[in-house]
Amino acid sequence: MTRPQHPSPGLDELVDALLQSYGQLAVILDHMLAHSEHASLDADPPLVVLRRLMKDVLTPMADEADAVATAARTVARVTDTLGKELLLVPSSATPSCRHRQERHVMRRR
Repeated sequence: MTRPQHPSPGLDELVDALLQSYGQLAVILDHMLAHSEHASLDADPPLVVLRRLMKDVLTPMADEADAVATAARTVARVTDTLGKELLLVPSSATPSCRHRQERHVMRRR
């Protein structure tokens, strides 16, 4: 399969949306984890609470069931593809003079 050299605008939007989503989720989860030590012993784990909160907040989107299902399949496919195609390389395996983070992620060939 030949891959285009320049991603389509739709692909750019998908990547930007995933990165933005990760950023928001990371901030929320970090906050929850930082304060989880103050939670009562019978409190649900932060991931369980976050999942419930997300479902509550996103419930209005249920009217767009087809779009939501398509988005879910797309995100799952992206996640699977990234897991198969990107390989994390230990920093000890890269030359010390290179400090760019992208040197620590290699594409599988």
